Amino acid sequence: MAAINTGQYVLSNILKNQTVDWGGLLLWSAGWLVWAALTPLVMNWARRFPIGREKIFLRLILHFAAGIMAALAVFAAEFLISYVVRVVSSESSPPLISFLGIFTYKFHVNLLIYWAIVGITHAVDFYLQKAELQSALSKAQLSALRMQLQPHFLFNTHHAITALVLKKENDAAIQMLTRLSDLLRLTLETPQANEVPLKKEMEFINLYLDIQNVRFANRLQVQRDIDPKSWDALVPNWILQPLVENALQHAFSVSSDSGVLTIQSRCDHRNLMLTITDDGPGFPESINEGIGLSNTRARLQQLYGQDARLTLQNLNGASASIQLPLHYETTSNPIGR
Repeated sequence: MAAINTGQYVLSNILKNQTVDWGGLLLWSAGWLVWAALTPLVMNWARRFPIGREKIFLRLILHFAAGIMAALAVFAAEFLISYVVRVVSSESSPPLISFLGIFTYKFHVNLLIYWAIVGITHAVDFYLQKAELQSALSKAQLSALRMQLQPHFLFNTHHAITALVLKKENDAAIQMLTRLSDLLRLTLETPQANEVPLKKEMEFINLYLDIQNVRFANRLQVQRDIDPKSWDALVPNWILQPLVENALQHAFSVSSDSGVLTIQSRCDHRNLMLTITDDGPGFPESINEGIGLSNTRARLQQLYGQDARLTLQNLNGASASIQLPLHYETTSNPIGR
């Protein structure tokens, strides 16, 4: 504000072909310079005694008193500078006239400035608190969605192991239990972060597919086509498992034939595309999304909003694709972004 006033004052004198009165310029901007020093104090006072439902009348009285004190402090500084300028320039106007002129012109303005600073401080703090609460809520929702997937996956795996035992395929059941143990260990070792590098997600998926391959008696062929630039890209934790499970359920569970499951990643400078494709009969005309797919959509919405999407389509089988913003951890950036 001091810079704006200075520019306005100088430009006005230039347009009027008048000499710049540097003493008047100093007086013109002095109040804002004092406010620059007082603003941190006012903000601290506003945060120490926020105006809310609790003790609202007492807080209003405290701020009204503080506002008067701040306005008087700025007024005193302006009057002192005015007095010095008049002495230096040998002006003969009585101090009382100068005192009354500055007081009537600036005191109420300074009082309003105090309340404006208090209001802006409250607004900024409210916005930051709202953002923190929204972030905490989003994290809680994401955690709930992830925890919803894990029991769902464990139940299905337990059901598959039970089926093997009932068929007296004990070796296969033991092998599946071993793989499940490895997978659970990896899950416990993985930080409960919302995002992990794709290579970590693929490590989990590989173990999961080992379990499923036992279930399908090695009828499952897996092809992996991973863009090297995407290995360190961040993806939502547990994001591929529901898509892989959906493909296995609809493509291989209904048939005794062998099948091919393809996991593909592609990235450019803005987006990462993850695609799970099977060579089964494809999606029905009316897709009834279960826990896995609906959960995946919800997590993408929570993490990226409109910048991510899940697409289901039939391409010589069922294809599920996730597009999300391409980003890396700050310590890992293979393409220099």
